[in-house]
Amino acid sequence: MTSYGCRGNTGNNGNVLMVKPEAAHIFIRKNGILCDFMWANLMDDGSAMLGFSNVGPETFLGLRDADGTEVGPKECFTKPSGPAPKITFHASGLYKHSCEIGRTPSSVDRLTTEGEPLSQITAPRCMMEILLPQRLCSTQRQVGPLDIVLELGGFPNRPARCNVFCMGLREFKQLDEKHPPKFVGTSEIEFSRVLVTQTHAWIWVLRVSQNDVIGPSDLMYCVPGRPRWPK
Repeated sequence: MTSYGCRGNTGNNGNVLMVKPEAAHIFIRKNGILCDFMWANLMDDGSAMLGFSNVGPETFLGLRDADGTEVGPKECFTKPSGPAPKITFHASGLYKHSCEIGRTPSSVDRLTTEGEPLSQITAPRCMMEILLPQRLCSTQRQVGPLDIVLELGGFPNRPARCNVFCMGLREFKQLDEKHPPKFVGTSEIEFSRVLVTQTHAWIWVLRVSQNDVIGPSDLMYCVPGRPRWPK
């Protein structure tokens, strides 16, 4: 099942580049302008805390429950979250969101998605899918040595997505850097960059999907997995 997340208010042919596993910022360069996108704090056990940069508070849009039922904001209780969305992907396979929901007013707490323990992830697994808004905010930051930049240059003038994958470091090192794999079957074009820990590679895949014609006005994301309701 898929747990749907929340909405934030708002080059080199895809070769994969490895950088050190420390706190980093992820930028998008669009029309020659460097824009804020995400930040990442990766731990030695492969776990990661990922957040969005330069966006406002998130709004819960809905989720697909374990039985396949679609649950929207009107079917549950929510509470305003912090200043910007973030998700912690624990090594245990429990993924903690910053958005808070519950079936009753007294049970509202941070949403947890049950995913795959990181020790079991070897092949690429999609951890997040992000629909990019029509407008991105230019950054005031300088690109540091641990940061990565996703290039939209050369992409068709269509809505773009970004998928974040996790895979085993050993399996990642076996990839052909000169001819990187296509991570998503519906992609027309992909551009990839990666951050690595001692055990895993976290890969950002900027792409244009064959199915997208109109992009959202605000950033939207989802996290695949099974939602665990707060008690």
